[in-house]
Amino acid sequence: MTYLVIEYIIILYFLREVFLNKNNMNIIKYLRSVVKEFNNVKWPTKKMTILFTLGVMGIATVVIIYLGLLDFAFVELVNRFLI
Repeated sequence: MTYLVIEYIIILYFLREVFLNKNNMNIIKYLRSVVKEFNNVKWPTKKMTILFTLGVMGIATVVIIYLGLLDFAFVELVNRFLI
């Protein structure tokens, strides 16, 4: 949700720049430059995308287990010594 708001703000900022730019850059020139930049992007392959996704999921799983164990340990410590 937050990313959508940020993207919306960025898009509005660039559109404002296009329409209020003092260099007379019109919308056609702006869109051409956007297409040109998209053509310069090196998109990842399907294999790279799958590997990166699995890597992120693996790291997230490790962090979840680590935080779960810490939470369990702290709850046990509180229950033994404070309650």
